[in-house]
Amino acid sequence: MSWQDKFKEGEELIRVKDYNGAISHFNNMLGEYKDEPKVYYWSFKYLGDIVGHLTRKDFFQAIDLYQKIINEYEGEDNLYELCQIDIARAYLEIGFDMLNNFDSMTQMIEIEDEKIADYFEKIMKKRNDYIERAAEAIYKERL
Repeated sequence: MSWQDKFKEGEELIRVKDYNGAISHFNNMLGEYKDEPKVYYWSFKYLGDIVGHLTRKDFFQAIDLYQKIINEYEGEDNLYELCQIDIARAYLEIGFDMLNNFDSMTQMIEIEDEKIADYFEKIMKKRNDYIERAAEAIYKERL
């Protein structure tokens, strides 16, 4: 079976949401094609996608995989650029998750002490200021 067919097989595993099977498949490809950089590093890319935004939400592991590609791969295709974008996407997803966790946590907080309430208010202001700056930047960009 050609490496192109093996990539199609791995993509089919992803399509049917057999992510463990896909991870195993692309790990096997890493061993089989370690002397063929294009296939080897594209297999890493698929693994990064699977452990990152497709399933496990292990964005730090995905970033490590994408960074390995950026540091080592010298092919003439678009893999380098895709990995840069996917690193940015992973950080964005991490930020969304953290902001959601922050918002969930703040809904559970019950404050009686006035000094702590003031401190908490400053934290909320910092959050809101950040969101407002981001919204203003998007608004200006769209003008």
